[in-house]
Amino acid sequence: MRAPELRCLRMRNCSLTDEKLSRLPLMAALQELDISSNSEVSQEGIVQHLLPKVPLLQTLNLARMPQVPQTILFDLVKMRTLGHVGIANSCMNIAALRASFEGGDAAATAGVGAGPVPQSLLR
Repeated sequence: MRAPELRCLRMRNCSLTDEKLSRLPLMAALQELDISSNSEVSQEGIVQHLLPKVPLLQTLNLARMPQVPQTILFDLVKMRTLGHVGIANSCMNIAALRASFEGGDAAATAGVGAGPVPQSLLR
């Protein structure tokens, strides 16, 4: 399976597991991904098997995933393209969080490069 031009993918509540994530192809153009409500996916699975395959990802929805703790934010801030993450039934502006981790003024940079919160994360 190849997905070179895929820009948006929604795999909500579809029995994803870490093992299934490991079989996903490189999705070099993917910008928006929703894998919410997949209770068998872990933080380790996302960091090891998913993130390396989505280098241009801007929006990621991880809501309602009990095996994915909020500590995943420490891994997600390393992705320079990522702007917004839905996690634990809330939306995080990763660009602002990244700026605060790097010693910048989060309030001043909250919208830089991130844009408005995508509607898909608010559903």
